[in-house]
Amino acid sequence: MGTSMAADFPVGQKFQIVLNGVPDTGKVLAPADAMVWDVDAEDTTKETIAALHSLGKTVICYFSAGTYENWRPDAKQFPTGDLGTTLAEWPNEKWIRLSSTGVRNIMKARIARAAQKGCDAIDPDNTDAYQNSNGLNMKATDSIDYIRYIAKYAATLGMKTGLKNSLSIIPQVADLMSFAVNEECAKFSECDTYNSFIKSGKPVYHIEYVAKPPTITNDERRIFCTSGGMAGFSTVMKNMTLNGWTAYCDGSTAITETTPGGIIPGKPPNPHPTSTITTTTSYSWSNTTFTTSTTPTLSESTVTRTTTTSKSSTTIKTTSRTTSKTSSKTSTSKATSSTPAPGGGCAQKHWDQCGGNDWKGCTTCASGFSCKGVSPPYYYQCL
Repeated sequence: MGTSMAADFPVGQKFQIVLNGVPDTGKVLAPADAMVWDVDAEDTTKETIAALHSLGKTVICYFSAGTYENWRPDAKQFPTGDLGTTLAEWPNEKWIRLSSTGVRNIMKARIARAAQKGCDAIDPDNTDAYQNSNGLNMKATDSIDYIRYIAKYAATLGMKTGLKNSLSIIPQVADLMSFAVNEECAKFSECDTYNSFIKSGKPVYHIEYVAKPPTITNDERRIFCTSGGMAGFSTVMKNMTLNGWTAYCDGSTAITETTPGGIIPGKPPNPHPTSTITTTTSYSWSNTTFTTSTTPTLSESTVTRTTTTSKSSTTIKTTSRTTSKTSSKTSTSKATSSTPAPGGGCAQKHWDQCGGNDWKGCTTCASGFSCKGVSPPYYYQCL
């Protein structure tokens, strides 16, 4: 069973999140001073979690509570009638009916497995279908009831629960949440929404995504680390694949060695900005230089996001997001970053995608790296 009823979640602890791969505890664990680890619930073994515990770490176990993912071992158990629309740009993932007994039984089994592995808490993602075109007519009340149901069940197994994004329903579920996991509240100027968490002694594990890791621009560091409402946050700066690379606001960086597993890498996470006016949001980079406005937040007006590689210029799909201090799933595609190879070809750098289903980019890795299946057949990476 989980151990989290004895585990503390104090405000401000350093944390690491690795969903692309599983932390390799057979090697020196970095960052050593990160006390809270958010890992994939399905692919992280009981032995890995025990090893993290032996190092004094608290372990949060991630799973998608609000979508069907066709690569998961329990995918065939989802009733067809409980599957909604396919997520934009992610053909292997669909919204699910949160009120369904069949869906809830699948999630109870996932939570039970997490408890058996020794997870201290759960990080249930994608619980904001009501803010998206979900195909199942789900409303905010569906998410509120579902999140409360999940948290109460996890508590019976000795685990705590965190709220993933879903900012607009914080008042209705906060009493059962032990912490929050947020994506990009600094970018969208919404971090002050979590004031109630910090004031009540509940941590906020905060993730911002860097345009061109491992380089972090001055503007990125300013926005991601010093925006209003972030006092007491546990902030990490990550790349969009959520692999082992991470950076912190104190200037330190680390790479967690990993073994294969976790979410389909290369799939951007699903940040949920708050609002109900539909606008188009994108950001500009020129020759991989991140540019922002002079205000402490990235502009919500329409701008252009273009990535220029050493070979050619590529325009990345703009992101639509809903605006009204409620929230919407933002889908952002990851740029292909390749470097010229001898003979005029291309070569992907360390950590870049190099293959997988429907991959049309470069399949050659730079010298010293090889293209390895991280979640075959979906994703291969230069390692």
